[in-house]
Amino acid sequence: MTWRSRIVTPWIGTGVDGDVNRPTFADAGLPHLSWVDVTGQDAANLQPDPNAYTIEVTTTAEADLNAIAEVFVELWREEVTDEP
Repeated sequence: MTWRSRIVTPWIGTGVDGDVNRPTFADAGLPHLSWVDVTGQDAANLQPDPNAYTIEVTTTAEADLNAIAEVFVELWREEVTDEP
């Protein structure tokens, strides 16, 4: 089972190689989770105030999404299935 969600989250990082812009929880060691920036603007243009962008998270562990949604704004969540 796979879950997908859109999250509004603060980011960390300077945007340079080795310190890319990433969600604050990206370094938290959530092995089942992957994410992609869906903010719709170039990372070089992310403003530090407000420090927020939108990501789409994919995980096989819904518990990861539950933990993230307790701290950050979750816009939507869906279960992804292979069934028609």
